Amino acid sequence: MKNLGTLLRSLSEQLDLAVEQVYRDQGIPFKPRYFPIATALLEDGAMSIKRLAEKTGVSHSAVSQTVAAMKRDGWLASISGDDRREKLISLSALMQSELGQLERIWLAVAKAATSLDNDLDNSLFSSILKAGELLEDNSFYSRINKGLEK
Repeated sequence: MKNLGTLLRSLSEQLDLAVEQVYRDQGIPFKPRYFPIATALLEDGAMSIKRLAEKTGVSHSAVSQTVAAMKRDGWLASISGDDRREKLISLSALMQSELGQLERIWLAVAKAATSLDNDLDNSLFSSILKAGELLEDNSFYSRINKGLEK
């Protein structure tokens, strides 16, 4: 029996695998999980891991792990902040050199996502946003516990 969590993980995996294959086909060793970090840094410039976590809505731990992987793969660099004690994360020379190709892929991914959304009876994007908003008001945890009260 498939449940909501299984269906969401399966869909996410299908999307990530397809995007990762496109990166491989284009000869770019970039991973889908790098995208939110890269775009946050492109939008706002160098920042701390804490700020990256806030900006992307991803946990500090997950951002820290992703940043470490991106540094290892050459996509990011560390620089000193204004007070020299703080380390900031910035885009590397590799990221700068591959940015045109990455942006071309990101645009194609966005178009593909719109195409998928248009093929659905209800907007997947809007439904996911709405679900997130509803869960902010009444968490899934609360909903589960209400089901246990019976």
